Amino acid sequence: HPKDMTDKVLHTMARHHNICDYIHLPVQSGNSRILELMNRTYDREWYRNRIEAIRRILPNAAVSSDIITGFCTETEEEHQDTLSMIAWAKFSMSF
Repeated sequence: HPKDMTDKVLHTMARHHNICDYIHLPVQSGNSRILELMNRTYDREWYRNRIEAIRRILPNAAVSSDIITGFCTETEEEHQDTLSMIAWAKFSMSF
């Protein structure tokens, strides 16, 4: 879960070479309203902060994500927020 990906976890991963530099961090949506409707416990800014922390602490880590589009009541503008998050995060792969 994204809330479990703390700086402490990232620093632990960085200290131990036997831990794979791969993180699956589901974003689901790049829009805070949609994330709230999905009952996620994070918003767009919080998620971006986690990606920035991963890139800073584990610069060579691969990051993958899960994306949901077409969620009930999602507007085109909210969908564009998700597309901009994907472009910004530069995920290694997504589902």
